[in-house]
Amino acid sequence: MNWRKLLLHSVVCMGLAGAGIIGWLAYLRMNSQAIRQQLIEQLQGQLQDVDVEVGAAWLRPLGGISVRDLKIHRKGEAGPALLEVPSATIYHDKEQLTHGRLAIRKIELVQPTLRLRRDAQGQWNLTHLTPPARDSEEPAPTVVVRQGTILYDDHFGNISRPVLELRHCTGP
Repeated sequence: MNWRKLLLHSVVCMGLAGAGIIGWLAYLRMNSQAIRQQLIEQLQGQLQDVDVEVGAAWLRPLGGISVRDLKIHRKGEAGPALLEVPSATIYHDKEQLTHGRLAIRKIELVQPTLRLRRDAQGQWNLTHLTPPARDSEEPAPTVVVRQGTILYDDHFGNISRPVLELRHCTGP
């Protein structure tokens, strides 16, 4: 008789666990298009003259937004993206999100690739990327980089130099 109780309890527990997993997966993908669009608008509002591409974005069950395939291009530039991030987690202020505003506290970038380029006239590809500093009550988010790569391409003075590649860059 005890084995029947054990079997019944096991079946009920597995059913509840299965329902919980299905609910969790549904929650992960909940409203991912709206989150993705709001993230693109937020980044384009913070940076000037850029096109932002986001492969996927969804809310995480314990807080934050998971992002896949983030690419930032300069408008009108052909070639590889200025910044490519295969995976990122954005931690937002949940209270602000309930009011319909995405306030970012912390950004974790996993294996990002940043391309720094200086042209023949000495102009950097990062100049004028952010708007002029303004007195804002909102603090800038903390950016954490894990296993990043920096590619430095220098064409100053029309001299051909090899591309410098720094791998496994990590920072707070």
